[in-house]
Amino acid sequence: MSDIESSLVFARDQTPKEQELVKCIEERYPNMNKLAEDVSTVFLCPYKMHMTPQQELEFQAATHCHIFEQSFKSGQKKVPDHNHLIPENNFRGASCEGYNVNYQDTHTIPVVFHNLSGYDAHFVVTDIATRMDGKIDLLPITKEQYISFTKHINESRICFRFIDSFRFMASSLDKLSSALTNFPNLKSQFSTLPEDQFDILTKKGIMPYDYFDSFDRFDEPSLPPQDILQ
Repeated sequence: MSDIESSLVFARDQTPKEQELVKCIEERYPNMNKLAEDVSTVFLCPYKMHMTPQQELEFQAATHCHIFEQSFKSGQKKVPDHNHLIPENNFRGASCEGYNVNYQDTHTIPVVFHNLSGYDAHFVVTDIATRMDGKIDLLPITKEQYISFTKHINESRICFRFIDSFRFMASSLDKLSSALTNFPNLKSQFSTLPEDQFDILTKKGIMPYDYFDSFDRFDEPSLPPQDILQ
């Protein structure tokens, strides 16, 4: 056991809720490792650009770089920018060549905990540090409370960063989402969704929180009858 892992061992027993959370995390270790493997494969085999005739026209007519949202200057080379991680409909917009080169995808997968630093999280870190191969980096407040921690995966450039939703967001999700109007990235992924369903997708408060009273709910293959959610 490493020095970091040793420092995470405490005498206090886990509460029933903590034991349930650790059990849930343990069940998802194979999924996390597979996700890291799948993402690594995508980075090693990026998809080529796929542009529709309409997008070709939009690119030719573009006068502003979609990355830094300013007009192209004289002498700047305009190039098409695309998402290397999805196979189709991956054109994002026209961009300056220099900005396009530096506009890279991160190898860090964020895992958001609601108010992580407000709770004793050492038992989660201990379990992740000892059950998954790879080092772990901590950004602590105290010995038991953390702003974030990062789990690296052996033989992979991919890592998982567990962050506190309160500390890594400027405001609540509801307030942040209300400031957005166009949702260009979200629309590119759900381009065939009807407008009324897309509006629901961008709202907070749709999730039936009371119904999800155990982790087993996430394994159900379909939604329950609507009267149960009322």
